[in-house]
Amino acid sequence: MLCWAYCIELRENRIVRGRSQLEKNALDWGCNAVNRKTTEEETMAQTRKRWLGAIANTLLLGMLPTAAIAEELRLTGLSIFSDNGAGGFSGQAQWDTVVGNKFWDLWVAPGGLEGDFLTLQPDFDYQLSPGQHTFGLFADALPSFNAISRFGLNLFFDHNPQSPGISAVTERIYGATAPRRTFFPAASNISNLESQTVLGAGTVVYQPDNFEVTLTDFEWFSPEAEERDRVFAYGIQPNGQPDMFGFFTLNVVSTAVADADTTDVPEPGVILAMLGVGGLLGSLKRRKL
Repeated sequence: MLCWAYCIELRENRIVRGRSQLEKNALDWGCNAVNRKTTEEETMAQTRKRWLGAIANTLLLGMLPTAAIAEELRLTGLSIFSDNGAGGFSGQAQWDTVVGNKFWDLWVAPGGLEGDFLTLQPDFDYQLSPGQHTFGLFADALPSFNAISRFGLNLFFDHNPQSPGISAVTERIYGATAPRRTFFPAASNISNLESQTVLGAGTVVYQPDNFEVTLTDFEWFSPEAEERDRVFAYGIQPNGQPDMFGFFTLNVVSTAVADADTTDVPEPGVILAMLGVGGLLGSLKRRKL
């Protein structure tokens, strides 16, 4: 009681009279001890707050699923078109994944040429996870298509039928033993999934938020390269006419996960140590009271 009274008197600049020097010294020591205790408790509380905040953030990051860090990526449309020699649509032939428009249907098989076809109704929609994806392609053919030497590929993502995210052109392969062809970006006029004339993507890399999608392979074969008859113009059924076919490969990288991996997230052992320190700080505080 005397210690607190003396501290208050000192803080309010009142003079303590009638006390011996020894008593004043003792009160001074008690007042300083009170101040030290208050400062130590404030420091301890701030330290505990910082540690507990770090623990909470670490545990929260550990419980978040990948889907919460990186949104979904979807392939929502494709087209194959005859090239005009400059990376654009020549107007001779086109197939796409839109049912009921003026172009013939393009059939897509995840995994390659032997895979099962994806449905085109009500809409083509395929989720792309991080990693490598190869798709087989089939389209009904006419003898007149034999004169077309180059074909292009448009890939549409995330329910955007107006503008392709990737556009590429390659030379047609006429024989099974013919050398592989290279492909290159297409940037000239093409027909989008709404039958409108727009510019090709001009790139083989699609970079939405949190992902990077790269076209790593694209080949398109003539019917005589290997006789395959799986589809007709508007459906999945052999019709006695060998198909044009091909495949492409995409490599998908989740940039959001890559960024998260570079952050300073403590290891599980560190988290346990932090919890232990938090408990120790709590017990020390209780002892001080």
